[in-house]
Amino acid sequence: MLKAIPFFDAQQATMRRLAARGLAHGLTMWSKTCDYRIEHYDASYDPGHAAFRHRSIFVFWHEYIGILLPQWRNRNVTLLISQHRDGEFVKDAAEALGYRTVRGSTTRGGTAALRQMSRIGQTSPIAITTDGPQGPRRHMAPGAIFLASLLRIPIVPVGVGIKDAWRLKTWDRMAIAKPLTRVRILFGPPIMIPRGLSREGLEEFRAAVQQVLEMIDQLAVQRATNPRYRFGDCEILSDRRSASSTLTGEMSNIFAPAPLRTTVGFRSPSIKCRPTG
Repeated sequence: MLKAIPFFDAQQATMRRLAARGLAHGLTMWSKTCDYRIEHYDASYDPGHAAFRHRSIFVFWHEYIGILLPQWRNRNVTLLISQHRDGEFVKDAAEALGYRTVRGSTTRGGTAALRQMSRIGQTSPIAITTDGPQGPRRHMAPGAIFLASLLRIPIVPVGVGIKDAWRLKTWDRMAIAKPLTRVRILFGPPIMIPRGLSREGLEEFRAAVQQVLEMIDQLAVQRATNPRYRFGDCEILSDRRSASSTLTGEMSNIFAPAPLRTTVGFRSPSIKCRPTG
């Protein structure tokens, strides 16, 4: 009986991989039923764009992983996946879409993962579900900030807006776009994180980057849900804030180096944000 266990483990692993490949194919086909459009502050940070040339760390909410994964398939993107028990299935699905994957945490005992990321980050953009794998929902963890500081590459917040979506009864309220609905993906400003931050400095940047991600997400929702919005309209982003220093002096200005751009000429003002506290 004991000798049969490895056989059943291998059989289960094979079934899991087949199911993950089916999911990957399904996500790709499902995305083609929707009206996807993408906007950028700088298209050279989007691995799916012909202008891509800058490595970065993409951060987005866990609930949108099914929306975004098909967009970066076969683009040499590395996805950081936790050691959570559901991570193996996500790993298999991502690899079926052409992603490289690394298992581990950037903040808790993830020395091996950090070593891998430090090496891979020299040549590959990195994607992180910044509130995963178990939440709290839409609360950014500090791991991406630490990794960006270590690798000296910018963080790019990615917002998603969906006009009509089903929401699963999971901790993240996973979004599944309904067929033919509008989906808007916004690549926010690249944000550099300085080296050698204290714990307080990491928290300041974490809060500030979360603020930018929330603003980009709100803008994406506006693009997707406003029926009068025409791609190419010039609309002013109302929630602009001036950057300011902090008591620790470790927080530098966070700003978008270029206006939001699309292939049809859309522009909006640069985003500036102020750290909390």
